[in-house]
Amino acid sequence: MRHCDPCSIDLSGDLDRCPLCGSVLEGEATPAAFPVSTAEAPAMAARRVLAAVTGAAAVALLIAAWLVPLRPWPVALMMVALVVGYGFLRNVMAHSPDFVRIAERYFLVLLAMAVLWWLAAGSGLVASLVIPGICLGGLLTNTALVVAFREAFVRDYAKYLLYSLLLGLAPLLLLPLNAAPWPWLIYASTAAAALLALTLLLLARKQLKAELRKLFSA
Repeated sequence: MRHCDPCSIDLSGDLDRCPLCGSVLEGEATPAAFPVSTAEAPAMAARRVLAAVTGAAAVALLIAAWLVPLRPWPVALMMVALVVGYGFLRNVMAHSPDFVRIAERYFLVLLAMAVLWWLAAGSGLVASLVIPGICLGGLLTNTALVVAFREAFVRDYAKYLLYSLLLGLAPLLLLPLNAAPWPWLIYASTAAAALLALTLLLLARKQLKAELRKLFSA
């Protein structure tokens, strides 16, 4: 067992210096009383692989932008999309949320990717179909979950329901910009947002008020 003279303590393990004062330890190393946990090793390895893959994708994007060449604005947006995707997957690895939370967060990530796609390409197809289509899918899914689980679902996922409602109405902003040549799916997303709001008021009004109070209380 190693000994620190300034602190007058004995330390097990293979430390070379005292963790309290930094002095060089004397004596022979002995096995630690508690072995070092290796439970985090697979998760750490997975996060490193994710970082490496994201970095490789970013480098490939920059090389492609130089060879083609691509305009700087779309390249910057695609880099942001890579960072958003990396952050989402790393959050899942770090916190291991339940399946519903993963799905709710993935809806937000998909919507962010679609908006970046539209900003980069200015495509009327993306504005008319992709963005409101993602919103419509998320709203209808959340409406079905509220009907099935009612107050229990609102209690656990009120924050995501609020996001879903607001983002379901967001495609309306594309209409004054004349960005969506086929606006019918935008109207459908707006109707789905109204349906979700009505379902919440009818089936889980008390729980919704309680959760909103928690979210917005000082």
